[in-house]
Amino acid sequence: MMVFQGFDQLLPWKTVRQNVRFALTSSGALGAKAVEERAMHYIEKVGLAKFANAYPHTLSGGMKQRVAIARGMAMEPAILLMDEPFAALDALTRRKMQEELLQLWDDTRFSVLFVTHSIPEAITIGKGNPSLMFVMVHSVLWAVALNTHSGFTAVSNTLRMVGQNCGLRGFRYVITILVPAAFPSILTGLKIGWAFAWRTLIAAELVFGVSAGQGGLGWFIYENKNQLEVPSVFAGLFNVILIGLVVENLVFRNIELRTVRRWGMQG
Repeated sequence: MMVFQGFDQLLPWKTVRQNVRFALTSSGALGAKAVEERAMHYIEKVGLAKFANAYPHTLSGGMKQRVAIARGMAMEPAILLMDEPFAALDALTRRKMQEELLQLWDDTRFSVLFVTHSIPEAITIGKGNPSLMFVMVHSVLWAVALNTHSGFTAVSNTLRMVGQNCGLRGFRYVITILVPAAFPSILTGLKIGWAFAWRTLIAAELVFGVSAGQGGLGWFIYENKNQLEVPSVFAGLFNVILIGLVVENLVFRNIELRTVRRWGMQG
């Protein structure tokens, strides 16, 4: 079962109730009474019980999306594919739908393949530190891998032949010739990966700090924003920027000076 991002995934000739019932009836797994009960159960979960007999054209985009989510949840499938299903919802409704999805997962333990461009949402749906580590590692690895690949591809044939003429093969060839030759690109990938990882950490504190009532800079910024403590919010943001600049200028700058610039390989 899949929940798409677009609003046009409902059958326009069927009401909200009929759209949810349609998926359940088509599966043939439940009787008529059970279909009706389950359909209304999930319609109520997404807050649309008052619109059960409304047609899709009378609903807002966010309401249509909630109907599609209810239809997907009602199926209680072995695997639920969700392509940015909450993108069209307002912040409060999105949070409520996230909680409902997690509650449904706790009840049935089905698999969810969830696509999102929001780091806080990925961490929330992923349920805790394992998802945080996955997002961080994934962010860093992709940036480093793509830049390493482009760096390896750009290594000149002359340098490649130098290594081969010296009898280098396999791992020694990669470490001795390809890595140093591609190091400017690799370093760029590390910088991008660090930026993604740092942003993920701050976003994670905004998610988990709020729920736990404690945390670091992300939680500090969130709390002071809610209390309208503007100077403290800017102080928190300043510290985020300062830490980023320190890492950039002390760590990466020193690595660049000792390698790329010393070797004369800067672009």
